[in-house]
Amino acid sequence: MKMHQHGSTLIKHIFNVKLIPQLDKSSIIVNFSQTLLGKISLVAIFSLGLQLLDITHWIELAVIFFVLSVLPKYRIFLVLCATLYWVFSNESFNLKQINEISVALGVQDLINWTTIQWEILLIIYFFCAVFYLIAFKYKHTLFLKRPITLLIIFYFITIFVACYAPLPELFLTYLWAFIFIFRRFIWFFAYSLLDIHSKKPTPLYYQFGYYQPFWQVHALSYWAYLPIPKGVGYLKKIEVKTEPALAVCQLKAIKLLYWTILLVILHNIMQNVIYGLPGTFQNFFIIPYSLDVPKISSAIYASVAGNPLPWFEGWICVFFNLFDLILITAIYGHFIISCVRMAGYNALRNTYKPLSAKTLVEFWNRFVYYFKELLVEFFFYPAFFRYFKAWPRFRVFFATLCAAGFGNILFHFLYDPWPFFQMGILEAALAFHAYFVYGIILGCGIGISQIRNMNNKGVYPWYRRYITGPLCVFGFFALVRIFDNTSLPTTFSDHLNFALSLLNLQS
Repeated sequence: MKMHQHGSTLIKHIFNVKLIPQLDKSSIIVNFSQTLLGKISLVAIFSLGLQLLDITHWIELAVIFFVLSVLPKYRIFLVLCATLYWVFSNESFNLKQINEISVALGVQDLINWTTIQWEILLIIYFFCAVFYLIAFKYKHTLFLKRPITLLIIFYFITIFVACYAPLPELFLTYLWAFIFIFRRFIWFFAYSLLDIHSKKPTPLYYQFGYYQPFWQVHALSYWAYLPIPKGVGYLKKIEVKTEPALAVCQLKAIKLLYWTILLVILHNIMQNVIYGLPGTFQNFFIIPYSLDVPKISSAIYASVAGNPLPWFEGWICVFFNLFDLILITAIYGHFIISCVRMAGYNALRNTYKPLSAKTLVEFWNRFVYYFKELLVEFFFYPAFFRYFKAWPRFRVFFATLCAAGFGNILFHFLYDPWPFFQMGILEAALAFHAYFVYGIILGCGIGISQIRNMNNKGVYPWYRRYITGPLCVFGFFALVRIFDNTSLPTTFSDHLNFALSLLNLQS
């Protein structure tokens, strides 16, 4: 018994090592941070971290955070102003792809490229306002009882019309421009529709401050479409109300930002040493030595070409593929959350110790928390409260499959409209089939894990909690990630053959 307790205590100490000073635990620092000089110091230290991460818009962020620090009573209005400024000055709203569409349709010379983005954004805001007001006014009617479902159906109809309707080329270009830009707003707007049923819905004009909020609008790829953290209803709950709470929140923001810098250094080392590639952030050092492990996409291509990697190299590739994903997910999520906290919202991390998870469902919760929350809000709860009430275990499994499976697939299927333009809806869906299988496997795995833990009281021996459990969980997600394909021109069969090659069973 004593050996068990000593082993558990030792492991806890190892997992709780703090590399960043606990600034928010010092009453002296917290009190100083509430003064004007303290607020200036916090913004300056945070801005230094932004510069170290090579964030090009660090000056604008510094100004916004300082104003939010000294005028916290006007936070919701200031966030609205900052977001609208950022949205309308952003140059990354898919204009390159829209230009390619206009060239393909032969109308590139008929478009005013200096104003098209503003025009589409104004159309999007107008559409959201009209849709929201109608949904709010008629929220108890059968037709608008499920406004989020109606929103997704509308988006699909818009894509269908753009793909197949015989419309004038110029109008069609603007329609595709709406689709490409609105995809970045759809899940943010969905949270507004969810807020309709709250006791005190936030006025719509303030909710615009949380559609592509300023802390996220310049995010790349996946991170521009996932609301972090959730919607305005959640932000109202986590908004700090007092000066001491704001000081603690901003100190936590600084800690998280500098922890992000350490993760960036680790990621750069991994990119250099494992893959022989430059790091994601070029202002950090480069190590000349490399093991030259191939990326998983290259390994799959080699398998398709009939030249599979040796089994041991394949396993190394698979495991580092997941570890690389965890690192980059933590980096982008931590950066966004650190900015959220500097704005005065005490948000939870998006990624928190995923490697310590002892079950699949716990890993999913720790790995990408706000994506999990989105799936829970829009897919798990509707299925859970509507179906199979007489079978509680199957009810949980089915709702989990709807979220981690169907909802996950739908989110990523809508993520990039480019295949719709190139191939049409049906062909794009067929090309997406590998991710469909991945989503089903993932949803079933997490659903089974959810059922297995329904009656579990959370009591595990230390080796299960810290060693065998995390290893099994990491192994499952590393293997299932082989089939995570949203963009490669490969089939499920190609991914399956690569998985079999790990066991020398390639067909």
